[in-house]
Amino acid sequence: MDSTRIMAVINRIRYGVINTHAWSLLALIIVALNSCASISLNNDFKRIASKFTFHYTGEDTGIDSVLNINGFFYDSLHVNYDSNTMFFKNGLVVEGIVDVKRLKSNEDQNIALLLKEICSFYDINHLYGFYNVGWGSYKLCGDTIKIQMIKYHGGMVSGRHGYVLWYKILDRNTIKKIYVDFFFFSDLPESQRDKYTFYPDELDIKPLTFKEACVPSTDKAFILKHKWFWKDESMWREFMQRVYPDEKIK
Repeated sequence: MDSTRIMAVINRIRYGVINTHAWSLLALIIVALNSCASISLNNDFKRIASKFTFHYTGEDTGIDSVLNINGFFYDSLHVNYDSNTMFFKNGLVVEGIVDVKRLKSNEDQNIALLLKEICSFYDINHLYGFYNVGWGSYKLCGDTIKIQMIKYHGGMVSGRHGYVLWYKILDRNTIKKIYVDFFFFSDLPESQRDKYTFYPDELDIKPLTFKEACVPSTDKAFILKHKWFWKDESMWREFMQRVYPDEKIK
C-alpha cells in the first residue's frame, strides 16, 4: 500500500470524511503497513519537489495586516489534539504542533507553554513536536490563505507527504479551513483525486481561534534544509552556512 494513501486515510478519519468506525479502519491500516515495502524518503521528495510551486523567499508577506500572528490558531473544542496552525511573516506556516513533553507524562497539552519554552531554549530535547511536524509556505490571496505543506510522519508511518490547505480569514482572530487536498503531491490520476479532496464546510468543521503566545524562530524547521523548497539557491546556501555550519552541502 502506498504510504501517501495510508496517510490520506488516516487524515480523512481525523477530519471525519470516512463514515466508518475509526478504530476498525486503523486496525486494517496497521495490517497493511506490515506488508508494505519500505518508504523511500528520496522518492517522496522528488515527487514533492516536482509539483511544489510555493517556493520560499523569506520575504515579508504582510499577513499581519489582516491576521494576528503573535501566537497560534487552535480548535478550542479539542485543545488536546494537534488541530493548530501558526503563520509567520516570512511566508512559513506550521500545522499540528504537538506538546510531546507533557503528553509523555500523561498531562494535557499546553501549546502556549511549549512555545514559551522553545523561545527560551528550555528543554531542547522536546523541540521535535514543533520543528518536525507539518511545515510549508503560504500565499495570501484576498481573504484566503493558500498553503502547500509537507507533513513529517515518524513512528509507525514514517516518511514525508505533501498536501494543500486553504483557510478563509473570518476576522483577525478567526480562520476556517475551507479546502484540503491530500493528494496534491502524489502520482494519483486526476480522475481519482476527488476521493481524497474535500471541503470542510460540508463536514461542519469549526473555525480555529487565535491564542497569543511566544513566536519561536523558524530556522530549525526541517523543510528549510531542503534546497528544492527555496526559490533562490544562493539564499539556501547562505541559510545552511549560518544555521548548520558543520554540515556539508552540495
